[in-house]
Amino acid sequence: MMALDQLAVEPNVVVAPNAPVQWVLEQMSQTDAPSALVVGERGAVGILTHQDIVQLVKRNDDWQRCTVAQVMSSPVVTVRPDMSCDAAYALMLEKGIRHLVLDPEGNGDYRVINEKAFLDDGRLRDDTVTPHVDSIMDRELHTVTPDASLLDAVETMSRSNSDHVIVTHHNRPVGIITERDVFRHREVLTHQPQTRVDQVMSTPVYSTEPTTPVDAALERMENWGVRRLAVVGFDSRVLGVVSLHQIISDRQRHYLEVLHNNLRAFQEQHFPGQLLDVISDGLLIIERASGRIVEANPQIASWLGYPASTMTGMVATLRPISSSSCAAIWNTLSAEV
Repeated sequence: MMALDQLAVEPNVVVAPNAPVQWVLEQMSQTDAPSALVVGERGAVGILTHQDIVQLVKRNDDWQRCTVAQVMSSPVVTVRPDMSCDAAYALMLEKGIRHLVLDPEGNGDYRVINEKAFLDDGRLRDDTVTPHVDSIMDRELHTVTPDASLLDAVETMSRSNSDHVIVTHHNRPVGIITERDVFRHREVLTHQPQTRVDQVMSTPVYSTEPTTPVDAALERMENWGVRRLAVVGFDSRVLGVVSLHQIISDRQRHYLEVLHNNLRAFQEQHFPGQLLDVISDGLLIIERASGRIVEANPQIASWLGYPASTMTGMVATLRPISSSSCAAIWNTLSAEV
């Protein structure tokens, strides 16, 4: 399995907790970075993303005088660079987050992995199931009219916890405001919050049909350089939105489900079930990429002093050992806590 340190990382700005928010936003603009990682004396303590900026604008206070520590999202989840991609994305799904921070080795730099990197590695494209867009699209629409103010759009995004609003005229999409647009027009929001959305919205709104295969929708996103598509009916009325996040999450859930089913089928066979119980030698079945123990028979559990049921999920450091050296095996095991 591919490790996280082999993935392409997004450009990010690394700042101190006491850095002024206004300065941090300027650094993000200059480097086209979608996030700023906040690093203190004890390591990564927070992150500032476009989503945080939407919330800042909605607060309508003097946030520009704040330090980044006052407005960042925290804590962040830091993982080892050699963690497998499968385990990492499963962790992101479990925590409901879109970024992971790679712990620097030695004097290395902090790096941020976002969910799109898991698609770029190519693995999530290898899927035998190709559902249609309408099976995963978001049917809860968040819309504003062209004459709504930019502040109205931000309030709609904040209230619905959405990363975008669709600008519609007679239920047909004519533009879109995303978190990135809010970031780009933050000065307009500060000084001219009543600016009409049709003056700052992104156009055109790229769209697809409900029956479009997800693979085709993904290809369109890549070709057009966008992260979401409006899903429209035959009369061009908007029915929903499909995003890159939804596609990746759906693919990863399906991938993990296949792995789980394969493992369950493997466990239901005579090997390792009956064989592990009766074999006289100590035996471990270990996942090569992560070192995680999948199965352990009673003999080796007895040698090592663990109940066999608790050894599943422990991590073994794989290195050559003597077949007769139980002590060497003992030294390679560490409980995953």
